[in-house]
Amino acid sequence: MILTNDGALRFERFGVNLLVLRRMRRPVCRACLDWSEWRFHLGGGLGAAVLEQLYARGWAKREADTRVVRFSNSGMAQFRDTFQLRD
Repeated sequence: MILTNDGALRFERFGVNLLVLRRMRRPVCRACLDWSEWRFHLGGGLGAAVLEQLYARGWAKREADTRVVRFSNSGMAQFRDTFQLRD
C-alpha cells in the first residue's frame, strides 16, 4: 500500500504523527486480512495509530475479552465525516 500526500495530510490532521511512524521498523501502512471476516483492514503503524485516536476520542472501544472494536453511533458519524466516507 502507498500512502498518498492527501492521505498523509488527512491522517496528520486526525492526530497521527507520520514522522514517528516512518522511523519505526514496522511498515507505515499495509493491507491486513482479517481471517475471521475475510476482509482487509488497515494494518501497520498507521492502523495502530488510527485505532489509538479512535479510543482517545471516545469514538470506539474494545469489547472486553475480545478483539471486537465497536463504534458509538456518534463516533461512527464523526469518523465518516472526518474521512469523507459514504454508505
